[in-house]
Amino acid sequence: MGRVPFALILLLALGTCSAAERIAVLGLFKDKALIEIDGVRKMLHAGQSDAASGVKLISADSQSVLIDHNGEQVRLGLEERIGAHYSSPNKPAVQVWQDSRGLFATAGTINGQAVQFIVDTGASAVTLNAQQARALGIDYRKGLRQRVETASSLESAYRVRLQEVRIGPIRVQGVDAIVMEGGFPSQVLLGMTFLGRLDLERDGAALLIRAK
Repeated sequence: MGRVPFALILLLALGTCSAAERIAVLGLFKDKALIEIDGVRKMLHAGQSDAASGVKLISADSQSVLIDHNGEQVRLGLEERIGAHYSSPNKPAVQVWQDSRGLFATAGTINGQAVQFIVDTGASAVTLNAQQARALGIDYRKGLRQRVETASSLESAYRVRLQEVRIGPIRVQGVDAIVMEGGFPSQVLLGMTFLGRLDLERDGAALLIRAK
């Protein structure tokens, strides 16, 4: 029996797994994601591969997915997509789901440190209390002192500038914030000094936050 040419061996091997040309993230969940691969929607669980395209879902949460495509790892947020040449995803997005209290809560960071946010379009600025600010290493007393009206009274507060606020793949630098001297708010409010620089879209129990 004659030897099989190397080129033919290579073609046979490649024929078992064709690389995906287009990959898009359509839904994010804990340990699974709805991914569109060359126009076909597939729900993949963490660790699961799509044999036909070579796409493997390594991990997933409510903020982003990490996929492996024929040996290359790429992190994508909601509605981010890549083409055959892995051009950088445009318009990073985060999907936030309404919780049992009717609030949109999401994890994020302030100046690189982990924070739990409540998305609040009624808050004019990112707002946190003094204890939260101290825990994040924010010397808020160097900020501009002012009086802020709450639902019940006028409270002493300080306006400060945060180096960076981040949720998922969305980063905004130079964000104004209010630090309240009392115990309000109990959770950090992700207000309009951050949200106003992004696009918001409500879809039932989900809020889509997308970079402009």
